[in-house]
Amino acid sequence: MPETPPQRGEFRPRKGRSPFDIDPPRRPGRSASLGFLDSELIRTPLTPYHLLADATNGKKKSNFDKLPAELREMIFSRALSDEWTGKIPALIKAVRTEDLIYDDCIAAWYKQNHTYVLHAKNNWSFLDMKPEAIATITKVKIMIDENITLHPLLRWIDMKVVRNRNPMSLNDLAITANLATSVTSVTLDCRPTSTNLYYWYPQKFSLFFSGFKHLKYAAVTCPIRPNARPDEGGIGIIAHIEDGLICPQWQERTMANGIKEANSCLGVFAKLDRVYADKFDARGKQLYRKFEDREKWVWVAEEGKFLKPIVLPNGLKMERSSNC
Repeated sequence: MPETPPQRGEFRPRKGRSPFDIDPPRRPGRSASLGFLDSELIRTPLTPYHLLADATNGKKKSNFDKLPAELREMIFSRALSDEWTGKIPALIKAVRTEDLIYDDCIAAWYKQNHTYVLHAKNNWSFLDMKPEAIATITKVKIMIDENITLHPLLRWIDMKVVRNRNPMSLNDLAITANLATSVTSVTLDCRPTSTNLYYWYPQKFSLFFSGFKHLKYAAVTCPIRPNARPDEGGIGIIAHIEDGLICPQWQERTMANGIKEANSCLGVFAKLDRVYADKFDARGKQLYRKFEDREKWVWVAEEGKFLKPIVLPNGLKMERSSNC
């Protein structure tokens, strides 16, 4: 019996079956089967590649440069962080080959009032910056951990005296601070990994302001107790500290004595940076807050005046020898 020819729109597979024993589904309308293109597909012209991509480097063309200059500046201002570690931001490096975009990005960068961050990656220093560049820095944030020792020959982990001088100490940090004569704002952020630093810092954190002689603004937050629950001063066991929760009452009690001492040392009374509308459960217990909403205590000098400079005690000082 002769085989019935396939009707238009009907799918007829090649001889043999799929190794999975499954036939393709039938689809209505025109189709491209047995390797031949439908006539309509043949008549559809393909767009030349050179019209889809830039002829010089193969990148697709962007209309970003057609945006108003004010809008581009706004975008870059939001994309660039206001914290600076002394190195060129990655975004500025990425747009170096685009002249117009690079100029706009640099302009937005210089208009920002940057906070220079002193932390482990730049060894709590201004790197190889020239004095005139350091003179442009007015705001500093200090990330504090066990690498900044109380004394050059004392380590936090066990409070034992070491034979070789530690790379960084409160004394060395004060020397760095003396270089930044234009700094008027300093914020402290302590991230301890040992209980020794955690218990000491809330009482004596004001020593980390040593060396800054022209402060008009000082701020501090409560440290997080390592490997502890929020009701014990910690944030629980989580991968990123920013995802944790804190207990406001615990932090307020922890910082109380240090705040009083800082009031005396800086010459003004502390106040809270922001006041939060805390939430309570059905039993009247205050709920935990997000880590980013933790309390921040600030000291602000009177108009036209500076905060009292903090002087590091002589017992914590140690001059560097020529071979150190």
